[in-house]
Amino acid sequence: MTSEPGTSDLVPSSPAASGLGRSDPATPVARTGPPHARLPAGDVFAVCLLGFFILAALSIELYYILNVHTLPERTDLFAKAYAWYGKADRTYDGYGDVSVALALETINVFVTQILNLILVWAIVGRKVFRYPLQLAVSAYVTYSVVFYQWLQQVSHYENMPHKTVEAYLLFLANLPWLAGYGYLGYRSFLVILRRFSVVGSPQ
Repeated sequence: MTSEPGTSDLVPSSPAASGLGRSDPATPVARTGPPHARLPAGDVFAVCLLGFFILAALSIELYYILNVHTLPERTDLFAKAYAWYGKADRTYDGYGDVSVALALETINVFVTQILNLILVWAIVGRKVFRYPLQLAVSAYVTYSVVFYQWLQQVSHYENMPHKTVEAYLLFLANLPWLAGYGYLGYRSFLVILRRFSVVGSPQ
C-alpha cells in the first residue's frame, strides 16, 4: 500500500529526525526532501494545476478586469466568451452592478497569483512552508468560489437574463477551480495532520 505522493518526506523516520530525541546538531531537520530528487507525481500534478490557474488569471481574467466597462462593445474572442457566460451572469458581460465580480477577479489576479507563484517555487524547492501555504490559498479560493455560487442562489439568480438549462449549466465553468483547489487543500490537510500526529505521538 503506497502513501500519498509527496507526503512521506514530511514524516520523520525517527525521533531524532522529528526533533523529539537526540540528533546531530549539524543535521538540517527542516528539510523536506533531497534537493535534487525528482518530484513525486502528486507534486508534478499540483504544479501543472497551479500553472493552469496562473495562465487563466493572467489572460482571460485579467482581460475582464481591464475591459469590464467596455465588454458589451467588444467583439474579440475573450469578449465573445464572456458574452456566452453572460447568459448565466450578465455582470461578466459588463452589464449591471459588476462590483462583486470585479472585486473577486481583482483579488484573484493580483493577490492569489502571487501566492500561487510562491507556492510553485515552494513545491519545486521542497520548502517547509509549502503545505501551510497551499492549504491557506486553497481554502481561500475554494471559499470564494462557494461564496460566488451561493450568492447566485440567495439572489435567485438575479443577474441571469433568461433562466434556461444552458444558463444554469454555464456555472459549471467554475468547477475546475472548485475541484482543483479542493484537491490541493485536502492533500495539504492530510500531510499536516500526519505531521502533527507524528510530533504529538507518545514516545
